[in-house]
Amino acid sequence: MLANKQYPLAVVVAHWTSLCVGRYIGVRGPAKFQHFLPVLSESTLSDINNNVCAATRADYMSAYNDPAVDPDRLCLAQQDCILVNMSESEKSYMSSSSLVLGLSPILLSSIGPTISEIGLLSLRRPILSLLLTFGTVGVYPSRILSYVDDSALDIIGEPTTLAVFLNETRVHDTVRKRAAAISVAQYVVVALAVFNVFYTSWQLGVATVLNFVCQSSFMPLVWTTLPAFIHLPAALALRANKKKPATVSTSESTRAMNCSKSLIRPSLTSEVTLHAMREEPIDLAALRPTPMLIFWRWVATVLSFVHVLVGIVIFSSLLFTMTTDAAIILLRYAASALACRLIIIFELGGIRWSRAQAQKNERMNATAR
Repeated sequence: MLANKQYPLAVVVAHWTSLCVGRYIGVRGPAKFQHFLPVLSESTLSDINNNVCAATRADYMSAYNDPAVDPDRLCLAQQDCILVNMSESEKSYMSSSSLVLGLSPILLSSIGPTISEIGLLSLRRPILSLLLTFGTVGVYPSRILSYVDDSALDIIGEPTTLAVFLNETRVHDTVRKRAAAISVAQYVVVALAVFNVFYTSWQLGVATVLNFVCQSSFMPLVWTTLPAFIHLPAALALRANKKKPATVSTSESTRAMNCSKSLIRPSLTSEVTLHAMREEPIDLAALRPTPMLIFWRWVATVLSFVHVLVGIVIFSSLLFTMTTDAAIILLRYAASALACRLIIIFELGGIRWSRAQAQKNERMNATAR
């Protein structure tokens, strides 16, 4: 059994997840050893794969094309053949690339958003927030069960350079004039970032071999989609924390009309509106921590730590990558994460600016009285 003292928890989780997505649901996945990553891995390993190990590769392809045969054993045979025939220098390159890929979950998580940041954005722009969780790849892991809470209230209260920058009348007027174009550009950039993440993960999974589940190609892709599910509990708890206005309806038709007018249309408008363009700030009462909100935030924090741990196991276990290809993969992930991070910073700056403007107006009204 895997679940014994010889195997860390992360290996058990990664192994059984890979089996579930690759075997038990009937998905065999693409054939291995068709090609490697293009920059250096292909030129380094193609001769061994296609010529030196041609016999074992042919046996593997025959087993793969036969639905009644499990190709895992012959996949391992081809894997071993390539490893045996690699030079020591090539093995050292592969070891270096494993180090680069193994560190990538830690590096990417440092760029990723916190649980409270995504929860705060999801209150008014849930679709954009969901796309951002896919594009940022990682989750910034706050200290587990920390006495100092990672609170959305603290995020709004923190002074930032961007919030001060937006407070300049000329800058804000420029943003206001181009608000629609900026909003569209945000969705386009995030969509491109998500596509880049998914395509990179798929290419990495197909062109490499996971050393503890040879036939699996889905683990990098599965890992990069998990942040959305990590953020989900805390985001839903924060949305549930919002105060709902009282409504009075006397008939089914009235209730239906109220739903269509008070939920659908404002939700769509709210989704595409920049936070810097909102005159009404987020209600602080919805952000005050409750036991349920703190619990789900802690759950998400623990899951973010597990996500990094599982990512280290998966990416450091990928075989047949050279250092250059590993660096390019990391840079492609980082490009998407940084693009999404810039959008998150801009929106958080808009939230702080909106709150500061509301406080300024309150002081002016109080002085006028």
